[in-house]
Amino acid sequence: MEQVSVARHIPRPMGGGVVALPKLSGPSIAGNDESCRAVARIPPPLPKHSSLEEYVFKASNMLLSTPGCANLIWCIADSEADYRRLRPGEFYNHFQNNNELTTKSGLADNLLHHAVGSGCNVDAFFPRCYDVGRGKTEREEFLLDFRRSAALKVVLQHLQSEKAQNSTLPYECNLDVLRTAKQTLQRWCKDLDATHLDEEEDDCLEASRHSEEEWDALVLYSDFQESQLLCVEELPAGLAQRPRKRFSRIGGGDWGEDDMRDQMANETSTRRPADVHSWFEFRRHRWGSPPVEWRLILEELTAQLQKLYPQWSLQGGWTGRNVWIVKPGTNSKGSGVECMSTLPELLHHCGTMPNRIVQKYIERPLLLFSGRKFDIRQWVLVRSVSPLRIFLFSECYLRLCNDMYDLGDLRNRERHISNWQVNKNGKNVVDGAVASLAEFKDELNEITGSGSFWEDMLLPQLREIVLQTLRAVETKLVPRKDSFELYGFDVMIDEHMKMWLLEVNLSPGCDARTPFLDRLLSRMSKRLIEVAVLGQESPDGEHPDWVNICDDASERGLANIVETSQRLPCTADLTVHGQQMRIPKRSRPPASVVAVETLDMDAQTSGSQQCETQEEDSYEESFSSESLPPPEVSMALTAGEGNVAPGMTSAQSSLQSQPLLLQPCSPNCEVPQQESSESDTTSTAQSPRAIEEDYSDIEDDWDSDSDCSAHDAEP
Repeated sequence: MEQVSVARHIPRPMGGGVVALPKLSGPSIAGNDESCRAVARIPPPLPKHSSLEEYVFKASNMLLSTPGCANLIWCIADSEADYRRLRPGEFYNHFQNNNELTTKSGLADNLLHHAVGSGCNVDAFFPRCYDVGRGKTEREEFLLDFRRSAALKVVLQHLQSEKAQNSTLPYECNLDVLRTAKQTLQRWCKDLDATHLDEEEDDCLEASRHSEEEWDALVLYSDFQESQLLCVEELPAGLAQRPRKRFSRIGGGDWGEDDMRDQMANETSTRRPADVHSWFEFRRHRWGSPPVEWRLILEELTAQLQKLYPQWSLQGGWTGRNVWIVKPGTNSKGSGVECMSTLPELLHHCGTMPNRIVQKYIERPLLLFSGRKFDIRQWVLVRSVSPLRIFLFSECYLRLCNDMYDLGDLRNRERHISNWQVNKNGKNVVDGAVASLAEFKDELNEITGSGSFWEDMLLPQLREIVLQTLRAVETKLVPRKDSFELYGFDVMIDEHMKMWLLEVNLSPGCDARTPFLDRLLSRMSKRLIEVAVLGQESPDGEHPDWVNICDDASERGLANIVETSQRLPCTADLTVHGQQMRIPKRSRPPASVVAVETLDMDAQTSGSQQCETQEEDSYEESFSSESLPPPEVSMALTAGEGNVAPGMTSAQSSLQSQPLLLQPCSPNCEVPQQESSESDTTSTAQSPRAIEEDYSDIEDDWDSDSDCSAHDAEP
């Protein structure tokens, strides 16, 4: 075998393929915890092998450099040409069609199909998302979702404001907006209820069909905060300031010429008046206290929605802002990710920027380390697709945002996006913007009072997310015996300790910017080569290690193999090589009908007997003859009158003088030869039963035609 060759992220050839990584020289430098603590002001030196690919190359040189070992090819990004150039026995760190999992659009589509096909509740771990630029249907579904979220915010805020009001803080509600929100939630609950069937007399269905003006008022009213409704604070500048460019209505609808003309006529300045009652969207609206029975109805609706809706915790409650995050469908490392909360801005951004996914933002995440947002990077190894075999690295790490979390400041990406490429140039970077699993467990212990909260509550959620996500794409990934893949799953935890999947990364990048990351990468890459290439799956006694969480090859997974084998993509070469064979044609017995006209009944009787005898003889002779006339032959053979051949009686001569009509009963019938020489006669095999059946058909046709001939004969 050739020596191991590992590819790195350098310019590839024009035709794709595998690029060899040159060997590294010099020993590795590992960080020392005690020296780092002694010199607190001096940051620890970064290890020389700072990238994941270099750690993999180091482990490969250590484990696979012996002659006869396996040959490993490692690339950050794959191409179609790579799979065509791979040879049997070469290990490759990718599966074909992995973009079905590692792109935002592919992940969303496959999870949706998995939910429909398997019944898995994907909404329980993956925030809902829409491809607004795909078509009108996706856009309308996103508009409805945004408007329903705004209606929920209005109802929750109304219930909270009624509790907080007193004699010094009066609360005045927009009754028309609250009625629209109530009807919207009623329709939403009925859609989530699987037992509900729409009827023609359903009043809720008719009431939920609101006009564009009603949606505009609802969405705008949902931007108000409790303090603003109670007149404690002034309206924020962004809400009081009219947008200079309006690409769509506030509620997401399209502008009509008359609507735009009316709005521009009523807006004489760029700033809205201080009194919200006079705003254009709230004209002719009623303000005051709602009926008492409305409170019971609204509380019942929110309780029912919380029970039916699996993504209730994403809404943000009465303090939420209906925030959505826009992601490029194929980019990575936080490139092009933006947080927005207004429909015109969201629709305009998705309309002008192609390939954008709009996903519901987790507004109430779990905050640690002085109120900073974070996500969890989990390494996942897929060693086989069919059967599916999944390994989970037993230790993950946290990625922290630089600045404190603030839902009111969506422009500061360092408050909301934890990618290292976004935060590495920030002013408040501490400890490489990462935290270890041990530090996370300590924080969980302080919050929950349980030292095993990660193992008992969070780790089972993580395993289920990884398993269901890979189940969604196992029929899309192309199996290959010597292929494996390392994925980076990014998950987030909300304030209710519920875990959510954000995305799946191809060839997850990680720099050893802290000592614990250096040890983690060294251990992970070494065990990765041992498990994926050398097949040493049994634990070696050290921690952390790769843990098998799914093995369809075992006895308990045989049912899954049978279920998924019929849906796997076919990659075998089904070309048939050789020469085409022709099936020899089988000789068919003749089925001709001989109609003989006679002048008297005696001649008719003797002629019929003689023709029957001749037919039997010719049938046997034709069955052994090679040269048969074509089946379409239809001719009349006429003998001369008064000419009696030697050796023939007058009756026979009279019979021969009449015309013999040889008519095949079908286009494939054949006319038998009367005589054939011994040299031209060959014997062919034919089953006696087939001959008997064919001969019986001839007799039936013979009798029927003879009757017709006798009826038409001259007296």
